[in-house]
Amino acid sequence: MQKTTATTVSDYNKLQSQAASEICNLLEININKYLKNNESKIWHGSPVWFINGNPVVAYSVRKDGRVSLMFFSGQSFNDEDLKPEGKFKAAEIFYSSRDEVETGKLKKWLGLAIDIQWDYKNIVKNKGVLVSLPAMSGKENICSRGHVYAKSKDIPTCPTCWPGRYNHNESKT
Repeated sequence: MQKTTATTVSDYNKLQSQAASEICNLLEININKYLKNNESKIWHGSPVWFINGNPVVAYSVRKDGRVSLMFFSGQSFNDEDLKPEGKFKAAEIFYSSRDEVETGKLKKWLGLAIDIQWDYKNIVKNKGVLVSLPAMSGKENICSRGHVYAKSKDIPTCPTCWPGRYNHNESKT
């Protein structure tokens, strides 16, 4: 892995070895395909995709040359192929070659990344507590400020515009 000075995802991919670059390009194409119209940028040195400012998926090239594909809420996917990463809800899988990437599984995980989200965007504001966000598939609404949210009987208005009104905390045991 080279030290990145990339400002775009494509630039990041070009800075990698040939094998890592092939994996990164395949991941970028598929993530963009299934997370349409969502923001992507280099964040903390790696490509990251966001839904309404909340990070959902990232990849990075490790020192050993393997590519880590990480889902910020991946532990909640209950998929044995994704291994826990860090102290919150993230989970990851490693790839050493382009052929190891199973696009069917990737599509499934990206669908889960839309539906299952923990609020990393506001983790500091929430004093280190991750809050579960409502599922984004199904009845999606966009508030007057452009926030996308799943409207339901329990959530009739935008939870971003009206913070504290809805409590989606994981049950504490």
